[in-house]
Amino acid sequence: MISIQSPVLLVLAAIAGGAIVYLTLQIRKAYLLSLTSVEEKSAGLLHFYRRNLELLLDGDKSKLTLTCWGHYVSLHLFPLLAGLTFYLRTDANFLVVILTILWNMQLMQRVFPGPEPADEEP
Repeated sequence: MISIQSPVLLVLAAIAGGAIVYLTLQIRKAYLLSLTSVEEKSAGLLHFYRRNLELLLDGDKSKLTLTCWGHYVSLHLFPLLAGLTFYLRTDANFLVVILTILWNMQLMQRVFPGPEPADEEP
């Protein structure tokens, strides 16, 4: 039977999960209300999200960029906090850490896939 090993981690995981849901709705609403070009709208929500994270790294500290940053950090923390809530004092806690590392790597690759290939003409 799985039991809660740390109530503090459970509360932190619940806060991170709530933040993910709330901030996702806020980002989606901001995307739908944004006055961007047709190209940016057709690129999708992920492009909008990525662009706001890049703007934050460039020094823009607007409410939307900080919202995207909070969402991104919550996405990284949630699996670790939720997993360690149940497996903190067991031998399976290393699996939680390994799975969290894999989750974070996949998240990083999805949000920041790398430079787009340049259109080279011969």
